[in-house]
Amino acid sequence: MKFKLLKEKNFSLLMFGKMTSLIGSYMQSFALSLFVLNTTGSATKFASILAISLIPQLILSPFAGVIVDWFYRKNILIILDLMSGIAVSIFAVIYFITGEMPLIYIYTLVIILSLISTLDNPTLQTIIPTITKKKI
Repeated sequence: MKFKLLKEKNFSLLMFGKMTSLIGSYMQSFALSLFVLNTTGSATKFASILAISLIPQLILSPFAGVIVDWFYRKNILIILDLMSGIAVSIFAVIYFITGEMPLIYIYTLVIILSLISTLDNPTLQTIIPTITKKKI
C-alpha cells in the first residue's frame, strides 16, 4: 500500500505544507478573478485572468524540469515560496497605499505567480524520492 509513505515524517511535512500552499494559491487566484469581476463588471476580464495564468505554464513547462535540475531542489522550493510571498505582499502594499489596483498590475501578478508555480511543480515532484528514507 502507498499509505506507508505518509508515515515518513519529511514526506508528510512537505505534503502538508504544499497542500496548504496550493489551497492558498487557488483561493488567491479565484479571489483575484472575483476582484476583477467586481471592479470592472466584465466577465471577459474575469475570464482573462484565468486564461493569462495558463500562458506562462504553456511556454515554460517544457523547460521547467531542465531548469530545476540545474539547482539544489530544497533551495528552489524555499526561494520560489519566498518570491511568491514577496510578490503578493508588494501588490498588497500597492493596493493599500493607492486604494486601487489597475488591471495591468493584476495581470502582472498573475503572470509572476504562474511562472513561480510552473517551476514549483517539477521541483516538488523530483524532491520526493530524495526526502524519503527507504524505498516503499
